[in-house]
Amino acid sequence: MKSMLKKVNKISLTTDLWKSKNQKIEYMVITRHWIDSNWRLQKRVLNFVHIPPPRRAVEIADAIYKCLKDWGIESKVYTISVDNASNNDTALRSLKDTFSRNKCLLAKESYFT
Repeated sequence: MKSMLKKVNKISLTTDLWKSKNQKIEYMVITRHWIDSNWRLQKRVLNFVHIPPPRRAVEIADAIYKCLKDWGIESKVYTISVDNASNNDTALRSLKDTFSRNKCLLAKESYFT
């Protein structure tokens, strides 16, 4: 999958967080989406992460950035879509700061408004 990622210029991310009812464990899945050379929408799971409770914004932002860094795609992210949980607003602000510090913003911060 890393060789496939090298061919892609821009990716979009989605995240989803939930809690296991039986285990009382919280998880986050990070999925990347892109348009291939045949103009078909593609998507693949990048990571499935355990987020220790309580689900704080800093852990969410750190897990997303670590995943992107591990895959070597932190400079290819064009958009990130999350649900409407209030901690996601704070997580995205933190992630924006991390992207800015590392000069990884493709759209010059306009997609984080």
